[in-house]
Amino acid sequence: MVLVIGVRDALGKTLVQLEPLARCQPGGSIYGWRYFPDVDIYSAW
Repeated sequence: MVLVIGVRDALGKTLVQLEPLARCQPGGSIYGWRYFPDVDIYSAW
């Protein structure tokens, strides 16, 4: 199973993506590759 996560940065306007996402042990750390570029969710496309 491949998981992807997107979270907002501290200012709440940039989407930071990690993919693939893995948690190897229940309750353990989350590991993922940070996908670039980050996406400004308020910018015009």
